[in-house]
Amino acid sequence: MVLAFPVSLLVLAVCGLVVFGSLLVAGGEFRTAYRVFSTPTGRVSDLLTDSNRTIELQGTARIAERILSGPFTGADCLLCGTVVEEYESSQHGGSWTEVDSVTQSVPFVLADDSGSVLVDPRMADVRLSRDSEAVRVDGGTAPPGRIRRYIEDNDDVSCENSRLDLRLFSLPTGSDRRYTERRLRPGSEVYVLGQARPETGRAGSANAVVGFGDEVGLLISDRSPRSTGLRALGRGGLYLLPGLIAGVVCPFVFVV
Repeated sequence: MVLAFPVSLLVLAVCGLVVFGSLLVAGGEFRTAYRVFSTPTGRVSDLLTDSNRTIELQGTARIAERILSGPFTGADCLLCGTVVEEYESSQHGGSWTEVDSVTQSVPFVLADDSGSVLVDPRMADVRLSRDSEAVRVDGGTAPPGRIRRYIEDNDDVSCENSRLDLRLFSLPTGSDRRYTERRLRPGSEVYVLGQARPETGRAGSANAVVGFGDEVGLLISDRSPRSTGLRALGRGGLYLLPGLIAGVVCPFVFVV
């Protein structure tokens, strides 16, 4: 079967976009894994002699000045990633589709057995998975108070509490929603890979702050360096898979 020129060009363009996007995203994950595995884990005391460097630290997260309240649960936290998903039905069942996601953060202190240092989480790649909580709200049901206020303050999320009035009775028309909160709480273990720079008069025993740098990004995880690196490798492999499939299928279509 020989495809017409416009159709073959369209197929080629779609396959090219899939391959390019897959390689781009997977490459980012593989670079993250390489950074994690190639950077030796240091100690806060290392910053006492050299406070301008790329450093990898693992320790306990502590409050610097203030804390956040989880928007869905009200739990105290230093970092909070929220995801709103909507259930979409199909002929083959259904699936959850993300409709909104936000990460909130405040500066916090990382402490290990050698000292403590302030972490500035702005522009960080935050990867939290240990402490999470999901609240499910059925379509046509009034959400809890905190979630209702979150919806009112967020233009990107509509209310699922809608019903169709049929006079004798009403039917729920809103979709089921799932509101997930992933948190880094005070006292939790935390892993940070970023750029340290001198900073006097800040929280922590080291006169430095670890954050995003011009030459190195900031990675924050609630897992060990090894687990964080392995998870990045796994994610990279999953993102690479669609590109590999498109790269194999596209030439096959033209040959057949």
